[in-house]
Amino acid sequence: MNRIAVMIGLFVLLCLTGTGCWDLQDVTERAFVTGIALDVADDGDTPSYKVTLIIPMPKGIKNHSTEVYTEYFSAEANTVTKALEKIQAELSRTISFHHLRVVLMGEEFAKVDFRNTFSYFSKNPDITMRMRLFFVQGETAQEFLKDKPQFERTIVGELVSLSQAGKELALARTSRYSDFSVDMQYNQGTALGSRVISAGEKGSKRPICDGGAVFKDWELIGWLSGEETQGANWLLSRPVFHVETKMDGGLYAYLADNCSAKITPVKRDEQILFQVEVKTKGLLIEEKEENKDFSQPENIRKLEKVLDQEIKTEVEKAIYKSQHVFKADYLGFGKAFLDKYPKDFKKIKEWNKIYPEIPIQVNAEVKISRFGLAE
Repeated sequence: MNRIAVMIGLFVLLCLTGTGCWDLQDVTERAFVTGIALDVADDGDTPSYKVTLIIPMPKGIKNHSTEVYTEYFSAEANTVTKALEKIQAELSRTISFHHLRVVLMGEEFAKVDFRNTFSYFSKNPDITMRMRLFFVQGETAQEFLKDKPQFERTIVGELVSLSQAGKELALARTSRYSDFSVDMQYNQGTALGSRVISAGEKGSKRPICDGGAVFKDWELIGWLSGEETQGANWLLSRPVFHVETKMDGGLYAYLADNCSAKITPVKRDEQILFQVEVKTKGLLIEEKEENKDFSQPENIRKLEKVLDQEIKTEVEKAIYKSQHVFKADYLGFGKAFLDKYPKDFKKIKEWNKIYPEIPIQVNAEVKISRFGLAE
């Protein structure tokens, strides 16, 4: 009985002293932003932002319509905060980022020190954990918004779907904003981001997510194509890799759906070198022009050796591009060295300066475990 009385007393007390939900804002009073496009402003001597918000309009749900109406609101200012304040001044609803899923950065914008933008988004970790970051090659982020989605109802939905499909595609670098920002901090402004481009004729362009955006010293310095990104992805992530190779006049397609890569730093006196080992298991999914009898073990071993060399070459090309074209370690060699030799790594003032001269040996090992189409 005493216990029941205490519970009733607590309930009455909460009713009398509770603040209730009077400070909550109704969803109909908010403008939910699903995407942000960031560009460099057209005029002015000092770098300033052109911020565009993507906001689905409520009239899209009228009469149970499946059509989505999206509006774009833009403003220019020296900071993202000030630009958002200008946009808020023309909206009767409060801007909300709780549904933010995509941030697009134009090419010229990405060439400006990324730390300024990072400073703004890093103060909102609950939002950045969900959103994805894309870098637009060849045009502004605002122009890219004009592309027409193929399957989804909005450009934001299309980009999210493309990035999710890209997890299984080695031709694209797909990672969340949080992963990219961690790489940038860890590697002192060096990382590989997600590239998007437009394809098709004017008026009917569509978005494509493949390739990568190379950052060094917190600024965009170049791009990787889809094929070049596949070479980098052998070391960076574990998607599904499709590898084509020629042998005895035939063309063969191999699907590596189980792979691992190990970067081993080695110190010999004062010299640093790395050994890279890539191992894959997968299936032979296509043969063209020449049909080998793969019931014979020697034919399987022969093709595996050819595929070993094909993958080794892909990885070596990716490393060469990183070391000698961009001179930027976005492939994770510095992290591997830090993990094994933390004291020695801390003595190195600028890792990217010595990285291009470090010898890197690559070995690949392929196993064909089955045949046919992937399930």
